[in-house]
Amino acid sequence: MAPTTEPQQRLITRLRALLADEPVLREVAMFGGRSFMVDEKLVVSALALERRAQARSTG
Repeated sequence: MAPTTEPQQRLITRLRALLADEPVLREVAMFGGRSFMVDEKLVVSALALERRAQARSTG
């Protein structure tokens, strides 16, 4: 798995805290990020998205 960005790591930390009381919780490396599964169902993913500049022609 690719290293996480700082904003992604903050989100993962928040998600862990929010989901901490779930009886069946699992974290999985998936979709290029960290996914959280409750009762073996995907509930949320923290993905690292890249910002790319796009050149636009004005002609």
